[in-house]
Amino acid sequence: MQQLGLSLFETIAIWSVFGVAILGLLYAMFLRNQILREDMGSDKMVQVWSAIRDGADAYLGRQLRSILPLIVILTIAMYLSVAIVPPSPEALERFGETMTSDQVSNVIGIGRAIGFVMGATFSLLVGQIGMRMAVQGNVRVAAEARNSFGGALRIAYRTGTITGMLTDGLGLLGGTVIFIYFGLAAPDALLGFGFGGAVGVRVPALDACRAPPARGVRPAERRDRAVSRLSDRVRGRPVHRRSDVDTALR
Repeated sequence: MQQLGLSLFETIAIWSVFGVAILGLLYAMFLRNQILREDMGSDKMVQVWSAIRDGADAYLGRQLRSILPLIVILTIAMYLSVAIVPPSPEALERFGETMTSDQVSNVIGIGRAIGFVMGATFSLLVGQIGMRMAVQGNVRVAAEARNSFGGALRIAYRTGTITGMLTDGLGLLGGTVIFIYFGLAAPDALLGFGFGGAVGVRVPALDACRAPPARGVRPAERRDRAVSRLSDRVRGRPVHRRSDVDTALR
């Protein structure tokens, strides 16, 4: 990687980090398979878990619908950002021998845009998979707690570790891929990658906080309605539509 302006030590370090990222993701997959093999408990516990899963799916769907249009707009903005934050001297050194300054600006703009999409995608993946695995793990922790505190703690710890491994693995993977291609100019593209990761986390949370109650329903009424629907499921009363819990939470 001498053409990237990196020393031998830096090259070995980058590929080592790349390997660590892959190992982290593989470990997350290994833990996921372990968690899904655990017992889910009684039928009543599964009924409660099903209602919780419906609510989580409704939130995650709302999250995606809220953030995807913004990602498209910000991707374009990141490409155009070279007009405000021009390529660094390192970027000109990396690409300047074979490209004009305008071409370098175009490459950096594309790199920032791709980095932003990659960061936002990875952040959304962590949130989506992490929440779904938390829902899967909760019922299994409750089921195991009837038998062993240590077993319940083991399942809970491994479920949380999945999100940690995804966060570390995808973060290292994205940053390393950018370094492998851009070399000395990597900070120019990492600007987009870091911003994308932050947007993928913050915007859905803000959207959930500001979402107004539908049809004038007060928060307390929404809560009571959701609890009533959940109680019906636990007591075995018929719930006619899968979306009943989702409607109660809106």
